[in-house]
Amino acid sequence: MKTILLFIFISCLSVSRAPAQEIDQQDSIEMADLWQKFRKAFAAKDLKKLEKLSVSQIYCSECYDNTPEEKQRNEKLMQTGEWSNFMEQAYCVPLAKFLQEDVAIISDYIGKKTISQPFQMYNDEANKTLFTQKLKKKQFSNPVQCYSIIVTLTEPSPEFEGLQALFTFVKTKKGFRFCGYGTVP
Repeated sequence: MKTILLFIFISCLSVSRAPAQEIDQQDSIEMADLWQKFRKAFAAKDLKKLEKLSVSQIYCSECYDNTPEEKQRNEKLMQTGEWSNFMEQAYCVPLAKFLQEDVAIISDYIGKKTISQPFQMYNDEANKTLFTQKLKKKQFSNPVQCYSIIVTLTEPSPEFEGLQALFTFVKTKKGFRFCGYGTVP
């Protein structure tokens, strides 16, 4: 039974992914260099460096209920029926708020060791509008390029589907900048 479930899970993963987009060699070199700087700043919680490596809004699917105040707010929104209206904008977090409230929580959760492990990079063409929707369009490269770095937090097993963190970067006129964080699944 576990073998069947694992097969179904792997099949779903392969079906749900967008077709692989090629990664430009120069972008790959630039991203590898940026990732080294970013992961060190993230692990050290160096907010000044992270600010320089980021855009003004971070798309973060994990950042809307990190604090007791946010959890209390969310409960009220669910009770009043305003949750769906709120969720449309909840994932777009101003950089200052992300740095102040979310970096430490995410960094502690992920851990310094994990973020320095081997990673995968892919062209996140399918999701680029999610990460750039609240930003000024004139700052991006033309066409907009978006790459995600995937770091495995927990390997899949017959008992657990695994967990990965995604750090997404968009190419701006100043080079690639961090624009999103999330986990899969």
